[in-house]
Amino acid sequence: MKSRKKQRENRRMKAKEERIEYRNMYGYQDPTPYMAVRNIMAAQKTASVQHQPPKVAV
Repeated sequence: MKSRKKQRENRRMKAKEERIEYRNMYGYQDPTPYMAVRNIMAAQKTASVQHQPPKVAV
């Protein structure tokens, strides 16, 4: 059986890996990728409520 401490460490590691960075590799704030993913997720959420395929701008 896994210890609770190990489970928490794994959960934190996974959450950190899946997160999109708000800052670029030079340390400056770059909200473009973060906001793009947020907009896509919002469009999918709206589409799922309306039962329509999501419209994603390319």
